[in-house]
Amino acid sequence: MIRTFCVENFLSIKDRTVISFIASPLTDETSYENYFLNNKERILKGMAFYGSNATGKTNILLALETLSEIAIGITYPNKKPLPYYPFLLCGETKRKPTSFMIEFSLDDKSSNYRYSITYNSTLIINEKLEKQTSQKYSIVFDRNITNSRNFIYWGKEYASKALLNTLYHSLSPSKSYLSVFGMLNIKDLANAYRFFKECLFHITPQMNQSSNYDIKGLENNKQLQNFTLRLLKAADINITNFKFAKRKINTDIGDGYQADVNLLLEHSCDTNKFFIDFCCESLGTKKIFVIAQYLNQIFNKASILVVDEIESSFHPDLTKLILALFFDKTINKCNSQLVFTSHETSLLDLDLLRREQIQFVYKDKKTQGTFIKFLKDFHVRKTDDIAKSYLAGRYDTSPDINKHSIE
Repeated sequence: MIRTFCVENFLSIKDRTVISFIASPLTDETSYENYFLNNKERILKGMAFYGSNATGKTNILLALETLSEIAIGITYPNKKPLPYYPFLLCGETKRKPTSFMIEFSLDDKSSNYRYSITYNSTLIINEKLEKQTSQKYSIVFDRNITNSRNFIYWGKEYASKALLNTLYHSLSPSKSYLSVFGMLNIKDLANAYRFFKECLFHITPQMNQSSNYDIKGLENNKQLQNFTLRLLKAADINITNFKFAKRKINTDIGDGYQADVNLLLEHSCDTNKFFIDFCCESLGTKKIFVIAQYLNQIFNKASILVVDEIESSFHPDLTKLILALFFDKTINKCNSQLVFTSHETSLLDLDLLRREQIQFVYKDKKTQGTFIKFLKDFHVRKTDDIAKSYLAGRYDTSPDINKHSIE
């Protein structure tokens, strides 16, 4: 789970931006099981980002995804060493490094860690992993590259490990140490690596097309099949069952044919039942299958689901259902978290989300850099109609649309 995430000089995010998942002690907040306890701290199960188009909402999610890719050592196309995308509307930031920092744990019972990294287009300038002991953080490793000198400091627990020192001298300056050390199954390093590798899931609007949906994965997972059917029923979709059929597809290998699995969805019409190919279904139906695949994993293991435009292809009530599942402790038993962007105003409901779970994203008119404000910073009351105020422009999130510009 995430406690805090910071990003600086990444795409439209010029200045250091801090996103905290630590719940406030506001006494008039509705809890609705929207937070859980970790070392006596209240950690939010969800965070929503609202704002006009092109303010940088998606870039906040991309920052989290990019940090994860660097930590686990994703190889980039076109031989690009690192995913370096600085803020381009300022001469200074074009040459300035990008920085990320995240405080996290594997679940609500494990140790807290802090991982930070600063890098440019060719090398990682600083990389640090710390573990929380008592009320402070102690260093696991701290790596610095300055003036062509590659230096690393190991915490007391790891300083004597000769293997780590050997790997340290052989590793590329554009490769994160965590991506190598984390695979060695060495306690804290492995825990941090597992967080980025196994606990962060990302869904983009493009995935609604579901062209690469894992039908074979569904066929081989009875638990996933049952969960998907329950979600379809809860969403009031006219699909009572599904089945799998083998089919042959043309290939250039062997006899020219290869067995494939086809997913057929059962629809009821009067007293008759009809089967329709998955590829012929609506985007909304396909998205339910896609998101069910993630939710089935997330509700069985503490994780974070990051969704851009969560309402895409969904009815507002169905989107509310997804949020409600995360805030229901009988379903979300592992206290997984949901981080999403949206334009759906019906979710701006203080009986669904706490005031500190709603953040508004803006562009600075002078610098054009992204910055955020919590809803609670506007001193709203628990009884306020947030959706109505949002549409009325109270939070300065409405675009200044002028149709006369087209004339």
